[in-house]
Amino acid sequence: KLKYKYKKFVKYACECGKLKIVVPETPADFINWGKTLHNCVGSNGYCQEMANGRCIIIGVFRNNKIVECCELNKKHEIVQLRGNHNQDSKYHKKAKELVNMFINNMKLQTAC
Repeated sequence: KLKYKYKKFVKYACECGKLKIVVPETPADFINWGKTLHNCVGSNGYCQEMANGRCIIIGVFRNNKIVECCELNKKHEIVQLRGNHNQDSKYHKKAKELVNMFINNMKLQTAC
């Protein structure tokens, strides 16, 4: 059930330079991202919130390692975009641009 919900967002994933958007596929992804970034994405019910359609969680990766995690609301607006220990990473500006590309991909797809 959870994987089905995630798969519908994978098609909007994009990359720019060495950064790329990754959509979590399993509850373990949330836990691993939270451990890596030292934040609450793996323990605050975000997995269930996404499964229930209340938010979208995506990761921004560089060289196959998560550098920032993003929460989008139902209107596809950025609620939070944070790196290690809920701080901005040194890639924050580019990460935000990439997240906005992801959002635009969703808007374009749903408009068609």
